[in-house]
Amino acid sequence: MSSEDCVETHSDFDYHDCDTVTFSSSDNVLFNLHRTNLRITAGIFPGPEFDDSGEVIPLQESGDVLSAVFQFVYPERHPKLQMSFEFDFIAEVAEAAEKYQIFTAIDACEARFE
Repeated sequence: MSSEDCVETHSDFDYHDCDTVTFSSSDNVLFNLHRTNLRITAGIFPGPEFDDSGEVIPLQESGDVLSAVFQFVYPERHPKLQMSFEFDFIAEVAEAAEKYQIFTAIDACEARFE
């Protein structure tokens, strides 16, 4: 997939330095994330299958779900998964957090389900 196929780059994840990995959501939103942050906060990223050559890596989740999960990758105040969010959305966030092993997001989802 090339970046031209995507509709937009998420404004909260639009980094362009040399340490970024670009992901695309199922609804064609790009996320440029710092490899170092992923290495520290996510158990699965970035593995050897994630190339540095500028290729866009497609993910199966929607842009809204990835945005919620990727907020836990950066050293800032993490979002609260509010009661106003639909249960199905929180379940999708929890599933993605588990899939990509973003443990702080998993903890937030578990707290929300209690």
